[in-house]
Amino acid sequence: MDKNLLVLAGTGEISRRYAEGVAESLGLEIYNVENKVFPDGESYIRIPELPDNNILYIQNLDPPQDKRLWEALLALDKLRSQGYNVILVTPYLAYSRQDKEFLKGEAVSVALLLRLLRSLGAEEFYTIEIHKMDSLRHFAGRAISLDPYPYMAGVLADKLPHPSDVLVLSPDLGAIDRARRFADAFGSEFDYIVKRRDRVTGEVYMEPKEIPARGRSIIIVDDIISTGGTMAKAARMLLEQGATDVYAVAAHGLLVGGAVDKLRNSGVKRIFVGDTLPPKEGVDQVELYPVVAREFEWVNQHGAS
Repeated sequence: MDKNLLVLAGTGEISRRYAEGVAESLGLEIYNVENKVFPDGESYIRIPELPDNNILYIQNLDPPQDKRLWEALLALDKLRSQGYNVILVTPYLAYSRQDKEFLKGEAVSVALLLRLLRSLGAEEFYTIEIHKMDSLRHFAGRAISLDPYPYMAGVLADKLPHPSDVLVLSPDLGAIDRARRFADAFGSEFDYIVKRRDRVTGEVYMEPKEIPARGRSIIIVDDIISTGGTMAKAARMLLEQGATDVYAVAAHGLLVGGAVDKLRNSGVKRIFVGDTLPPKEGVDQVELYPVVAREFEWVNQHGAS
């Protein structure tokens, strides 16, 4: 690549908001994918004439995920056919939680998705806090999961209790690195909760573990809050163990099936999520486009190479 980047905003309000934020932060030109929906519900995509070959294409996969994905594939295929070099940024990567064959015969959706994106012309791929880092191996090119937690810790510093009074927890041992990254930036201790999930029913069980929760504020950190069941159970357990209050922090807030009420009823005081998905009433969103912009600051200073 020997020309400067420009930003191409994909479909949907979140894609365009991220594209605008990144373009403004880095002083890059911005263009929009043109799209409409035919009367029968099918998507129409048109790529405008672009002056440079190097495209930072920002396309989120927020609901309706299948439609967003199809629009992304149409755009990527057209960009490839026109000879553009494409860096794809997908703040929220749908289908990332099915990262292995949990039960025999299951399709591994994230593997297929990343192979598709690469095969249709994405030369590099960036997302915010992918569910499992190992999934990136399915993208045969440069693939990066951007870490939002240090940035979120800084933004939330004046909205959370003093770090000395806080214990940061991950909902299971496998996610403890998320708790560590947030805690290191926030300046507090971290630990994890013992969790077991039934692979058939999806039921989550919390197992006894000595956690120094009494008299402390707890921040539970995870990548995605979906139904809120895991965090709600954890919050109740921690409050029973003497925690003064519990906060929920996640990079992505799907918050489906009455999740907000479930968390509130379990005793969670406040819920903080990134703005990679549509907002929910009673939930505080943190703008995460600066996490993307920071990754590409070198382009603004030196040009693409």
